[in-house]
Amino acid sequence: MRMYQRSKRTHAWSKSLGLAAAIAGAVFASGVVQVPSAQASTASRPPATAGAGNGIYTSPALNKVVPQTFDGTTINWVTGAFDDSGPITGNWDLNFWASGAGNATFDMTAVDDQGDEIVVDASGKFVVLQAGAVIGPSSTFLDGDQAASADWLAGADGYIGFKFNCDGRLTNPVAGGVCYGYARVTTTGPSGFPATIVEYAYDGDGNPITIPGGTTYTVTPSVGTPSGTISPDTAQTVSSGTTTSFTLTPASGFHLDNVGGTCGGTLAGNVYTTTAVSADCTVIANFAAGDPVPVIAVTPSPLAIAVDAGATETGTLTVANTGGGTLTYSISEAAAKATANRKATRTKHAVRSGVQLGQGKFARALPSSIVVGKRPVQPVVLGGLTISQMPDNTMGDSGIACGENGEEAPEQTFDNSWWRRFYFNEHPEVGASANVASVTIGAGQNGGSGGVVLDGLPVTINLFTIPHSTPVDTIDRAALTPIGTATGTISGGNVTVTIPVTGAIADTAGNDLVVEFHTDGNESGEGFLLPGANASPQTHPSFLSSDRCGLADPTSTDEMGFEDFHLVMVVTLGEGGGATCDNPSDVPWLSVAPASGSLAGGASADSTVTVDASSLAAGSYSANLCVTSNDPATPLVTVPVNVTVAPVAVDPCSAKDTIFCDGFDGAGGGPFEQPVKDPSFEATPGSTEPNPDWTGVDDNSSSGGTPFYDFNDTTLADGAH
Repeated sequence: MRMYQRSKRTHAWSKSLGLAAAIAGAVFASGVVQVPSAQASTASRPPATAGAGNGIYTSPALNKVVPQTFDGTTINWVTGAFDDSGPITGNWDLNFWASGAGNATFDMTAVDDQGDEIVVDASGKFVVLQAGAVIGPSSTFLDGDQAASADWLAGADGYIGFKFNCDGRLTNPVAGGVCYGYARVTTTGPSGFPATIVEYAYDGDGNPITIPGGTTYTVTPSVGTPSGTISPDTAQTVSSGTTTSFTLTPASGFHLDNVGGTCGGTLAGNVYTTTAVSADCTVIANFAAGDPVPVIAVTPSPLAIAVDAGATETGTLTVANTGGGTLTYSISEAAAKATANRKATRTKHAVRSGVQLGQGKFARALPSSIVVGKRPVQPVVLGGLTISQMPDNTMGDSGIACGENGEEAPEQTFDNSWWRRFYFNEHPEVGASANVASVTIGAGQNGGSGGVVLDGLPVTINLFTIPHSTPVDTIDRAALTPIGTATGTISGGNVTVTIPVTGAIADTAGNDLVVEFHTDGNESGEGFLLPGANASPQTHPSFLSSDRCGLADPTSTDEMGFEDFHLVMVVTLGEGGGATCDNPSDVPWLSVAPASGSLAGGASADSTVTVDASSLAAGSYSANLCVTSNDPATPLVTVPVNVTVAPVAVDPCSAKDTIFCDGFDGAGGGPFEQPVKDPSFEATPGSTEPNPDWTGVDDNSSSGGTPFYDFNDTTLADGAH
């Protein structure tokens, strides 16, 4: 299987097209040039829609083709005037033009003379809008010369959204002085030309404007329990896939209790923003007597930090008050039950290569004999609050993996995920909630060509919940909710490794636990992992997935014909939730600042979490941050901190032996290069012998060579030694 990588071409969105263009740009920026009257009368103003105020202005069909030049076409939204001689000062709003010399590319610039800005996407590119999009105060705008999105350059038929200063340019005053509009534009080909301005429209009274033709829905606000108000308090028309916001104001002596209805959304202070609307829905504000109640939100959870051994690294923890009143909080540290990777004692085995089955995709470990070993392989011992699907977790030789080799994949490649689903109703000792502290896995074989054992193969453990109602003995990716992840390493030769990883399951009756054990194989493509497994009885099947082999979804290995593959996997649960926030204590390598604060409703604050790895070896570590507050509903929030400490690569020149560190002799020369040719320079007695040129790989047989030759292969006379 070949792998392709798409390359990106970086465009310089520049108008610097030589001296003339630079001068024109300088004049434009200086504000010296005036608008000739002839330019302002090249088109007529679009007609106004009848009604109070200025109404909505809609242009006639324009079909104006933009010249493929640096000057392009400039337009005045109010008068409808065009100018093809370039952007100039005055009442000009938008310039459509060509960027780049020679191979011009379609571009747009908000001229800025009238405060013009254009709607952009999350990456700051001028976005292609479609029917149903709403342009208004909630849109994201940028001014000046921004890069058009790739969608415009692929050949588009869409709309740009814009805003501009319109007060004083229209008949009636405009509240806020800003108007919103859209223009339909078409482009062709990879460069965007020909480009055509088809038509445009704007609301002359400063209201949001909707591009016609899309699906809209009605959002109806109301007050449930008094006393307070919701604004706006009338039904809102919202385009499909967009959101809308409401301001909730409690009366004196009351506070906002909650927000109900069918729209769904989030509350920040006293502003409620719906989720993307996909049907008619309602927003209901409920108020209650008394002081407002603070509501704490802490993100991210878990917090993951990667750091090099011996170094320090930081992460950011954000505490927010999404309710009312004042939130007071403090942050302390707590050690987790498991603190680092631990490898079980290894018993050496003769490792045999995986056997290719069928199309060469599956590998199974064949039985291997113990050639060096002082004691039999030991089972994984169950103790404390641990769960497994086998009473016997002895490491065996039943591992399977999926990979690919052959003509298109000269090296064996094995990216695999092995899965298990744990059912809490089969483990009544767990209780109504649970917290994962670690996962123990094994490696039966991890070998390359010739039976070479490869040490330190990176692996990842991912934790998920899945609804208990999901059909038994299946794993549906769409039903998985991630709750934790951690990385570690594992080596071949029938070993086990315990990887600390944290994840909380709030409702063990309604949810099962799914654990994924993943590896991409060895980076060189020469090594693969056959996980620890055996054929002893199991309560539920193991699962396998592999993108390389086209197994996108976890598939039961029983159904695949590997009935004797029972994956060794043991999950350890922490007492009282696995974390120790009930009894916080200092974690030497972890600190947080500031460790306390107070927040008004709708406010948030960041704390810096620092990991000091000066005393930590490479591996995975876990701890917890315990955030306590005056939120009556959630007085304690536990945030797992997952730390990965990476080994530091050693510079060979820092070692004692520096002979080969910067070339052949350490004298500052370049790296040794194998000659393209491989001639043989055979010396014979005499004074005229070959003089090799190491770089050119040829020789000069004249005595002594020339300055271009590196070595004089003169030998002694016949008979001499």
